[in-house]
Amino acid sequence: MKRVRSNGVTLIELVIVIAIVGILAYASSAYLKQVVDLWRILNFSGETVVQGKDAVGRMVREIREVNNETCVYTASAAEFKFRNTTGSSIDFYMSNNTLMRNSDILARNVNNLTFTYYNETGSTVSSPVVSPYETDIRRIVITVGVRDGEFGRTISEQAVPRNLAN
Repeated sequence: MKRVRSNGVTLIELVIVIAIVGILAYASSAYLKQVVDLWRILNFSGETVVQGKDAVGRMVREIREVNNETCVYTASAAEFKFRNTTGSSIDFYMSNNTLMRNSDILARNVNNLTFTYYNETGSTVSSPVVSPYETDIRRIVITVGVRDGEFGRTISEQAVPRNLAN
């Protein structure tokens, strides 16, 4: 008697292989989701937060260079405008989720910008005195909120202008 040689797979073998591959794919999808979520978190902190921290650091450095007591032109919770020691006018504000310095972009994905002003006794000043009068500001706390999708962080630093009376 001759043996019949089989060159293909049966339907049952094919269904079993498809079922096993489906189970493995389902089991590995949770792991792949964790990897993608971790990448998103690292990417967020690697770009958006660093950009926000750099912007706040620059703001602190420049605010420290306020020329004198009469060179603060706008001091609201959302905007700070002044003239520095080189005579340049600098204006920090937020426009359409973008942190601005004059007309230059400092940081994107900004959802909050707040300036808090303090006088020589350390008390909060709700309505600071501005030019042409001598300002009563001695310290400024800058708070910037950055957000990228569902991830967000708040960055806060203080600036003490060097040329304001202590």
